[in-house]
Amino acid sequence: MGQALRSGWVLGFFVLLSVAAWYSVGVFQLDEHCQIIDFFAYKKGMLPSSLLKWEFREQIRPWFQPFVYWLFSFPLEILGVHTAAGYIRSFRFLTGFLGGCAYLFLCYQYMQKIKSEYTRFYFLLFALFFGLLPRFLVRTSSDNLAAIGCMALVAFHWYASAQYRNRMWPYLVYGLLCGFSFVARFQSGLWVFGFAAWLFVFHEKRNILSPRLWACAGSMLVTIGLCLLCDRWGYGEWVLSPWRYFSTNILQGKASLFGVSPVWGYLQLFAENFYPLGAIVLGVTIGFLLWFPSHLLTWMFVPFVVVHCLVPHKELRFLLFPLLYFFPIFVFEFAAVGATWVQWLSRKKLLHVVGLAWAGMNVYYLAGSVFFPIGPGNVYILNELQSFREAGKNIELYTLAPSKYGLYGMPFLDWDIKKTRIFNLGDLPKTTSDVFVLRNKYTMREDSFDRMLEKKGCSLLTDQYRAWPAPLAWAAHHSDWWQNRVEGIMNRAVYHCGGKEVEPGSVAVKGAPTGAR
Repeated sequence: MGQALRSGWVLGFFVLLSVAAWYSVGVFQLDEHCQIIDFFAYKKGMLPSSLLKWEFREQIRPWFQPFVYWLFSFPLEILGVHTAAGYIRSFRFLTGFLGGCAYLFLCYQYMQKIKSEYTRFYFLLFALFFGLLPRFLVRTSSDNLAAIGCMALVAFHWYASAQYRNRMWPYLVYGLLCGFSFVARFQSGLWVFGFAAWLFVFHEKRNILSPRLWACAGSMLVTIGLCLLCDRWGYGEWVLSPWRYFSTNILQGKASLFGVSPVWGYLQLFAENFYPLGAIVLGVTIGFLLWFPSHLLTWMFVPFVVVHCLVPHKELRFLLFPLLYFFPIFVFEFAAVGATWVQWLSRKKLLHVVGLAWAGMNVYYLAGSVFFPIGPGNVYILNELQSFREAGKNIELYTLAPSKYGLYGMPFLDWDIKKTRIFNLGDLPKTTSDVFVLRNKYTMREDSFDRMLEKKGCSLLTDQYRAWPAPLAWAAHHSDWWQNRVEGIMNRAVYHCGGKEVEPGSVAVKGAPTGAR
């Protein structure tokens, strides 16, 4: 495979990440916003501490990632980024770039283990354009940042062990990357332990006095110590957040208050999400861990998976990162040991059928991964409303019963929105200031509601369709066939009443976000 082709594929991979960073509005899980973005907003003086979640008062969350975003915000301000939506989108670009670099480094190092150029071609095609990849690589969650550190660690180990196996400096880098992953998300300590155990058994031949192992441990402790300075910066006092996290969530059982599942709960979570890709990812992962007992990745992920299965509270994100990113490697490791079966399937033309089925399913998920919001489309509406935020003023949003609020609880985006239930449009106040009305298709027919709002001089500000690419947004507004198929998925719109009338989709920023009130 020529260098030009590889470079073109890498460019295409980053283009997909960039488009996903732009369109993938929302969050995979609310912690991505409330424990990262809201912490950043608090340190920027854009959100009062009283609106932060309980983890802030319990002092159990690390501040390393909010600190990174806080530093990144200063060059963003020079470039003219001042709104909440602008910050969040820029953070997706930054995280996607870091994740993309780590993933490419991992893929490149694994390709060095593949002898056949033919197999390298298919691995690169499979890995770079895996359907779920762009959506998750741009996530601003701590799970993703820790997984990025995991990819970088494994890739660097494969690189260093081939050329500098007995040198000291690679072990210092191992410790740096292990510490980085741990302070991003404390559960990463499980696969950090597995990585250290594998080094001890296979590289250092069970020599507990190995200076390289002690250098790795020392480097990791120094990294963790430096990152604890971020907690001092965030909480305003010295806090040992890893211990407080373990004590609160495990010893006191706080995490179980958010739901518990049996030991096999992750089987259900993977089977129900991203069907059938989720089930395939989990099945291949389990098969790999059982088939390759001495592999580095097995030693890393067995404790990671087993302990998470034993913990009562389970969420898909706990295991999805980083197993999702190593899925292509798991598949091709199986293909290598089952080369005879692969050849047999190829001769019987069955491999072509499997390949076409996979390609079709992958393209379907890739389109959704790149172009559509990952979480509630309401976040897009919140982004647009923030463009009307003025110093010292709240945003007034009226919504018809029975939909009380209709918007997701994300403090940085909705804390200054005054939400009021009304039972008919006659309850709207007569004012010349900016007033917004949330229309929900579940509460009233769209066409009659639109006509009544037009009589009151209201104009469509935005709706959830505008989070889509322009051709799909156009179809959503002009095609009855398309609207019937997205009914109930994208069902809310916001109308602007009073103030200066604006064209739909073109919102002028009136001012930068205010300080905390």
